[in-house]
Amino acid sequence: MADATLPEVEPRRPATCNRPQSARHFFYEVVTPARPASPVLQVAAGSPMSGAEAGDRWLWPDELDALVAAPAHHFLLLENERVRVIETKIAAGETTAIHTHRWPNVQYILKSTEFLRRDGEGSLLFDTRTADGLRPEPWTARWSKPLPPHSIENVGETELHVIMIELKDHPAGGRAS
Repeated sequence: MADATLPEVEPRRPATCNRPQSARHFFYEVVTPARPASPVLQVAAGSPMSGAEAGDRWLWPDELDALVAAPAHHFLLLENERVRVIETKIAAGETTAIHTHRWPNVQYILKSTEFLRRDGEGSLLFDTRTADGLRPEPWTARWSKPLPPHSIENVGETELHVIMIELKDHPAGGRAS
């Protein structure tokens, strides 16, 4: 495959990151490792994993966007007019700042652990330790609607590592009138 097929990108990463930063690196090192079959889990509307409904208008300010409000845990890998790809890494014992995910997305789980999801006021929405069958497992994909203000606390012993592909042309990402 010629280098011209996967152009270099300039993702916004912390200066301390020493991994190669090209689309080729992302494709070969993250997307294509040897792995077992990846079942897809659909999240039902109204479940603790779901966010705004498809017809909802986006009500929260841009300052709560994951890349702005929680940059220590969210890294931009690719963005264009249709999608935004974000890498999320939350080390054991860490908690993200309160943030949102404006668009519906596919979440590809690379590493999983026990975690808590809280809403913007701190109320517990989801606890993987008590959610039978809903804990995201490595090498699985999940669908998520846009997520209103929330935080994630890693209460496990290992890192939580997820790649999110946000679908920007979905109507739920529109600004409130």
